Amino acid sequence: MPVNDTAMAGLQARAAVGTSHAAFAFVNGADHPRNAWNLLRAFYPAMRKTGITQFRFYDLRHTFVTRLIQADVDIYTVQKSGLWKTISMVLRYAHHQPERLRGGAEVLDRLRRKHTRMLALSVGVSSGGTPNSLKTGAPGWNRTSDPQLRRLMLYPTELRARA
Repeated sequence: MPVNDTAMAGLQARAAVGTSHAAFAFVNGADHPRNAWNLLRAFYPAMRKTGITQFRFYDLRHTFVTRLIQADVDIYTVQKSGLWKTISMVLRYAHHQPERLRGGAEVLDRLRRKHTRMLALSVGVSSGGTPNSLKTGAPGWNRTSDPQLRRLMLYPTELRARA
C-alpha cells in the first residue's frame, strides 16, 4: 500500500531501531507485534484526558475519507486507499461540509445564465425583451408545451450533441 513521505520517514526511523520482527512495523517492549487492543487501551484514556467525548477510534476512518474527498482526491483512489469494496461505501463514509456544496449551486446559476442568453438568441428576442416569434406545441415526449424549456434550458447543446 502506498504511504506518504511522513509515514515513510516514520517507518524508516522505526526500522533503524532494528527489531527482530521485520514483518511488523510496530512491536512492543518484548519484541512482539503490537496488538490492536493495546492501541485502544491507550486511545480511550487519552480521549478522557483531553476531554473529548462521543468519539470512537473507528471514527478516524470517516475523518480519513472526508479529508481526502475535500482535498479533491478522486473517488477511485480514496476507495483503494481505504480498502472499500465499492464506491458507494466510500460515499457512506464521506461527510461533506455544506459550504463545499455551494460551488455546485454556483455552477447551476452560471449554466442558467448561459442558456438563458442562448435561448434569447435562438427564439429571437427583440430589444424590448419580448419574443418576435414563439412556436407553441402540444406536449410530446419531453412533457412540456413551453418551447423555451423544451429547447435549451433542459437540453443544452452540449448534451444533445453527445446523445
